[in-house]
Amino acid sequence: MPLYVVFINFKKAFDSIELQSIWEALQSYGIDAGEIEIIKMIYANATSSINVGSSSAIINVQKGVRQGDTLSPILFILTLQLALDRVNWEHGIHLGERILGHLDFADDIVLCSRTLEGLQSLLDQVAARAREVGLHINVQKTKWMSNVPEEEETILLNDAEVEKIQQRNIKKNCCWLERIQQSKTAVNFKKGSCSSEKEIFPPMRNTCYALCF
Repeated sequence: MPLYVVFINFKKAFDSIELQSIWEALQSYGIDAGEIEIIKMIYANATSSINVGSSSAIINVQKGVRQGDTLSPILFILTLQLALDRVNWEHGIHLGERILGHLDFADDIVLCSRTLEGLQSLLDQVAARAREVGLHINVQKTKWMSNVPEEEETILLNDAEVEKIQQRNIKKNCCWLERIQQSKTAVNFKKGSCSSEKEIFPPMRNTCYALCF
């Protein structure tokens, strides 16, 4: 069965999102008006200092979420979700009565379709809706792949060709698959069938997995 996917990379995602879009997202998803005003106060009159040699300048920050603030990922995800909710996902993968058009983790987005034309439509829509909230897709770091062995296939973004790849590698520090294995080993240790605690928590390492179709 044909499958086409594109891996989206946003340019400076957390720094470029529009504040007005954040307030709109909070209101859209039912956040209390009083709480929204408190968050607005946190972001009001935000400034940043730029130092060049012995000179410095203070600038007003008009976009982006605050670094190091535990609230920032939530604000970002809600605003990105606002953009994704405006996309017509009809070209996604139909699973019974449901449609799988995208997989998300923070600012990492994967679009899915059964056809090349469908994937192009989804990418165009997501790019347009993302721009409305201040997000811009990085065409150099965005990649796509499929399990259909055709040579003359092209995906475009803003008239620029998106690179097609044969394999997508994901590097994580002690990824979730390792965490699952550690949990299983911990259970065995508790039962007495594991001889060493070192088997439970192996050294942190980079692991590379290939996404297969």
